[in-house]
Amino acid sequence: MQPNDFNSLQNGMSGMSLSGSSSSLGGSQNGHGSTSGRVNYYTSPEEGPPHKLSVTHPDVSLPFKHSCSELREIRLGKLMDSSVAQQKMLASMREAAHANGGDVSRKVAWSKQVLKFIERTQVSNYVGLIPVDDSSDELFPQAAAGESSRISDPTLVRWTDEALNHILTSASSSAPAPLALYLRGDLSASGSFPSYRSKDAKSSFRDFEAAANAGYVKSWFRIGRAYEDFGDIRRAVGAYEKGVEKGDCGSTYRLAMAYLLGQIGIVADVPKAMALLKRAADTADLDTPQRE
Repeated sequence: MQPNDFNSLQNGMSGMSLSGSSSSLGGSQNGHGSTSGRVNYYTSPEEGPPHKLSVTHPDVSLPFKHSCSELREIRLGKLMDSSVAQQKMLASMREAAHANGGDVSRKVAWSKQVLKFIERTQVSNYVGLIPVDDSSDELFPQAAAGESSRISDPTLVRWTDEALNHILTSASSSAPAPLALYLRGDLSASGSFPSYRSKDAKSSFRDFEAAANAGYVKSWFRIGRAYEDFGDIRRAVGAYEKGVEKGDCGSTYRLAMAYLLGQIGIVADVPKAMALLKRAADTADLDTPQRE
């Protein structure tokens, strides 16, 4: 498989979403630079492979209501079809990444897509496991906060284990892939896989810094957000400005909102905010789909 073929698979995989919305490993962003809650995929360190993957679901409301049970079945059928298509694409990406002895950068890129797939499907898989009561008007029942289910697909469990090991091995090597450093930082920030990487804000910050210095520009947004969380507004603005300089969409959008709303010590400047918002829209991608 040629390099362009792998890139096409990766772009196609990124563009597919079970829920119709783009999700990134780093979480959703708002004007204040916060993230949505991240699930803990293992209830305990003993829950990792070869055991089944355990998913703890966030507090999710699924406001789909319809009186027709057929509509519910169609919706679930579409989710299943999309999941199968994405798994086939992941399989093709994996084959390309391991061809001719394997390529580290491709393995890490594939690993990112695996974790994004897990995150996108967590609620959908949960809903698919819930017995449907045809007497109910709800298209989907509500998912209870903190409730757990298991992904029993052995291929997906194996891929998840493989992806996490690719990320951690590369990030710990003498010549780490910048994306691997970023993804390891995200694992430390979220604590989603504690049997592989425990939650540790300081470790995540160090990885984001290393990734940024290695040229992975999306890291500047995470650095800026970390400084905001620490209350160091001056350094937060500096990180966002560095991200804007490097062409990072997330940093550009965050700084645009700061100028628009007069946040993080910045005096409101609507014309400057509008220019930054346009710039963010022009540089938006599937990981940071800022379309304001």
